[in-house]
Amino acid sequence: MNICLGIAATVLTWLVGLPHPFLWGTLAAVLNFIPYVGAAIVIVTLFVVGLIVFSALSHAVIAPLAYLGITALEGQLITPTLIGHRLTINPFLVFLSIACWSWMWGPVGAFLGVPILLCAMVAVRRLSSTGGENAGLHTTAAEGQAS
Repeated sequence: MNICLGIAATVLTWLVGLPHPFLWGTLAAVLNFIPYVGAAIVIVTLFVVGLIVFSALSHAVIAPLAYLGITALEGQLITPTLIGHRLTINPFLVFLSIACWSWMWGPVGAFLGVPILLCAMVAVRRLSSTGGENAGLHTTAAEGQAS
């Protein structure tokens, strides 16, 4: 998804008329790995470059606002839809996880709530799918060597 966002940012900055659109697309793709902060850095950078390049404020805000729209669409619709089809996560569990970890750790917990939930779900699935043979619970030495 980050590469697609970088391509979209490249096309966006080219259409708006900012210099070096490949630089801004690469910056967007790389910084999209940092949740929330990466997009904010790109938005501020595009705004500053827009102020330098364009004389009117109305032209300078076009690129940052369009990039904000692209990242909002990507982060709130496209990526959750693709991940939701791949990972079957109950939305209520996501809500509970974010609420619980936010209550415990504040904003840091809100950021870490869903990854902690995913790790817990993977661990539970792995542990429940192994009978005793892969859990290291061998009753005899012969069974331990057989598996």
